[in-house]
Amino acid sequence: MKVTTTRKRLRVALAALAAALAVAASAQPARAEGPRLECRPDTLDYGTMMRGEKRTRTLHLRNSGDERLLIEQVRASCAECVPGKVPVEPLEPGAEFEMPVTFVAVDVPGEHTAYLTLHTNDPAEPLKRVYLKVTISEEEVEAPRLAAEPQRVDAGIVLSGRSVRREVRLKNAGTAPLRFSGIITSPGIRLEGEALTELAPGEERALALVVEPQAEGLMRGSLTIITSDPRQPVLTVPVEGYAASREEIERALSAVQVASERDEEGVLQGVRVSNGESTAVAVQLPGAAGPSELAPGESVQVPVAPPPAGNISYAFAVQLLLRVKPQEGALSEGSQP
Repeated sequence: MKVTTTRKRLRVALAALAAALAVAASAQPARAEGPRLECRPDTLDYGTMMRGEKRTRTLHLRNSGDERLLIEQVRASCAECVPGKVPVEPLEPGAEFEMPVTFVAVDVPGEHTAYLTLHTNDPAEPLKRVYLKVTISEEEVEAPRLAAEPQRVDAGIVLSGRSVRREVRLKNAGTAPLRFSGIITSPGIRLEGEALTELAPGEERALALVVEPQAEGLMRGSLTIITSDPRQPVLTVPVEGYAASREEIERALSAVQVASERDEEGVLQGVRVSNGESTAVAVQLPGAAGPSELAPGESVQVPVAPPPAGNISYAFAVQLLLRVKPQEGALSEGSQP
């Protein structure tokens, strides 16, 4: 009887010990396997910002795993969110990294939410999101604003080996000085005059361009202006034109006739463009979004405002026919704009 009781007590003790060991094991934290990314905070709060204001918050990154953490890239959901550079080297277990994240308040007033996506080698969460929230007020911070006119430069037809001059008017439409960091031109475009360094609020200056096409045919270039405008620090103005030989221009002019139209007092009202060929001709008229097709014998009137003095000059006719594109014969193959 005593032996049986002792055995029972032993079994109870062993069962209690097993239960205690199980509880102790469950209380131990799970061992991290591989790299683990922790972000603090998980939401970056920028508070209330004025339009045009910049504000930076710090995102703390930590590798809580037991292997090296590689942060491959960080992508933002909006252009106003500017994350800093990611660490070049992988983060060792337990290592931390601070990454600045800047928000530029250029959106409409109100509450806004955006997010960053961190691409890592964390097997549990390879794409981790960190949210940004901000409230943009109606009030606007003092800042420069670059305005350019025209927003696209048409160099027109340029005789091969010649150049034309155009200008872009730049204005500081903001409330703080506008500083220029650089102006970059495409091949075949150069600047004339003094270099621009700064425009006071409300100040306006003309930027003189010389367009010298490098080859015959359609020319597409650009003028890139880098300034301190927080909304648009890099402004690109397209520059387009068409370089042609005198022979090519004369062939185009022979395909399409241009005649002036005047009122009873002799004031020029416009020009009439007619197709004297036996085939249809496509003509890009000034102000039109695309080329218009003229059937044989068809004509179209183009208003002229303000009217040029005297008769229509050869140069004016050439400018009018900037985008002449006959379907057959009049222009050499491959020279279409």
